[in-house]
Amino acid sequence: MSFDTDTYIAATAREGAAVGAVAAAGDLDAPVPSCPRWPLQKLIGHLGWVYNWVSEHIERRSATVLDRDAFPRPPAGEAVIDWYGAAHARVLEALEGIDPAEAVWSWAGINTGAFWHRRLAQESLIHRWDAENAVGEPGPLDSDLAADGVDELVEVILPFGARSAQGPLPEGTLHLHRTDGHGEWLCRIAEGRMEVERVHGRGDVAVRGTGEQLDLVLWRRIEPDDVEVFGDLGVLAAWTALGR
Repeated sequence: MSFDTDTYIAATAREGAAVGAVAAAGDLDAPVPSCPRWPLQKLIGHLGWVYNWVSEHIERRSATVLDRDAFPRPPAGEAVIDWYGAAHARVLEALEGIDPAEAVWSWAGINTGAFWHRRLAQESLIHRWDAENAVGEPGPLDSDLAADGVDELVEVILPFGARSAQGPLPEGTLHLHRTDGHGEWLCRIAEGRMEVERVHGRGDVAVRGTGEQLDLVLWRRIEPDDVEVFGDLGVLAAWTALGR
């Protein structure tokens, strides 16, 4: 599943604005349960920094990674709220200004504007959930967008994690089954590389849930107990570890 460019940009606008609203209304010292050791201020600063970092690559159409240390760190205290708002506005302008087919560096080796259109929508979505979770009950994720997040995980995030893993890779297979729309994935490691098929099949561990539940459990935002899991929980833990 994937969406058109306008849909991804609209998601980044909507979800990023919701993060800003939480920052403006909430306690910046509130702990973020889904991001251990982070207060809300750290989460806001992280996402704003990512927005600025990606914006700079897009604005320059950079073919190589830019020095992370050259990017200013977020300000302390309430100043981070306006700083974040400026970073969010900047990244929306950058995303609107690049064609999906245009070349620009990415850490995943998918060096196109389309990569960042999708990645920023998904980054904003999951961190909106984090921010709301820090101050109350998080609102629901759009199920189709969350299912696209699962697609991004199995197409990009988890294969990247497998390629760069320092420890052992998952030994068992993972089957994911979306219950509120189309979506099934069967994941395995073969000769040190991740493979995925969009088929109904039997895995060493199987996870059934909505698009939202699958996205959140793979990102370790909710526990396996919050979804239907059949099979080896150790295999599921090995797979989700690739996304960290």
